[in-house]
Amino acid sequence: MSNGNTNNPAYNVSVIMPAYNAEKTLARAIASITSQTCKPQEIIVIDDGSTDNTAGIAKKYDSVKYISRQNAGPSAARNTGIQSALGEWIAFLDADDQWLPEYLEKQTKILRNNPDLVWTTANYYQCLREKGVKEPFVEPKKINNLLQGKDYFDNFFFAFKKHCRGCTDTMLIKKDILSKIGLFNTERNLSEDIELWFKIAFQFPMIGFNAEPIAIYNMDTSQSLTTKNASDSEYIEFVKQLNELARKYNKAGDFKPIVAEKTSLRIRSLLFENRPDRIKLLISELGHLLNPAFKLLINLLMICPGLTAYVCHFISKVVRKLKLRSQIIPPPNKPKK
Repeated sequence: MSNGNTNNPAYNVSVIMPAYNAEKTLARAIASITSQTCKPQEIIVIDDGSTDNTAGIAKKYDSVKYISRQNAGPSAARNTGIQSALGEWIAFLDADDQWLPEYLEKQTKILRNNPDLVWTTANYYQCLREKGVKEPFVEPKKINNLLQGKDYFDNFFFAFKKHCRGCTDTMLIKKDILSKIGLFNTERNLSEDIELWFKIAFQFPMIGFNAEPIAIYNMDTSQSLTTKNASDSEYIEFVKQLNELARKYNKAGDFKPIVAEKTSLRIRSLLFENRPDRIKLLISELGHLLNPAFKLLINLLMICPGLTAYVCHFISKVVRKLKLRSQIIPPPNKPKK
């Protein structure tokens, strides 16, 4: 694709699109890029071992650089695209999601306004097409209140804790930074994208942020790239490795509240499953990162774990019946980013 980026020629963007059995959605995703008001330098589709007509659809576009590889998962596919990219900036879009027409224009405007930024992200819509539901991941008004008139956060960890973290589809990162920090961890079965964002933030905490949703994350697409569920041991390893990096870069104080929240949520879900053995493992390995009052409460609840699980399910039924849960919940086949 020719640059065509006449209103902002300084930002040459390579769009990385991993695709696995994406024949039903690939054309829509590519169209959302080619219709941008600010054109990228190139679109790279990495076919991650598809068995459908993904290749045939991708090859119809002169604007697409098509790369085929053996199936190895989204991280390996994205890494292949990054290594092949010619642009100074790297953007990501999954083959079943979309950008709104002004996505690149608004993202690069933030970079132009803040030359020291090496990455930027944005709010996005969560969409359940079959149910006709489309809602912002975070209400723009809330984000604007947090931004306080700026178009960036000084601290990614603060933004992350406030759920202003964007998603893979909304990340625009300087390629040199990825070369410095490293690419996606292909050995990781858990949140390999989040792991990379944290690694960047440990050294470059300031991140641009567009409060208005400028991408669409389709949550009910069955062909999405496979994501494995991490075991407790994998999760513990994930936390410990990142915590070591946080200490190395003097960001432990920023990272600890995020880990505490994520671990607490994991433990709460295990209460529903009546898995005291797994809860004890998490507390044993990561208890020093948790709130002491929370640990005390969990230990009390595990005195009668079966009863606790029953009560948790009862409360959940009441919440669903009264429609007290407003957040969109993704179906099992596509995990939330």
